[in-house]
Amino acid sequence: MAIGEDSPDHIVHINKSAVNVLTMFHLNGWSHSTLTMSRIICSHIKVGMYNGNHFLDYLHGLLDVMNPYPAPHSVLVMDNCRIHHIDGVEELCQEQYVF
Repeated sequence: MAIGEDSPDHIVHINKSAVNVLTMFHLNGWSHSTLTMSRIICSHIKVGMYNGNHFLDYLHGLLDVMNPYPAPHSVLVMDNCRIHHIDGVEELCQEQYVF
């Protein structure tokens, strides 16, 4: 698969951001949202930092709403955040036939 070969409907992008529930405090949580071209398909807000186990839990829920390739929502795009490269991420995606 090369960049630009797939329909935009195939692409699912993980976006993470800090969540500040109370403006008087500094960052007190993190959010992972999964975006498609038309909507958010999965979201999770967690108090405190994400670690590898938390991310794998989030990924399990996300993969439940994704489809096997080449169906829409079958190509997962992640940045190079360290927890995106832990053991188990690639294997989970392969089990669900998600690129």
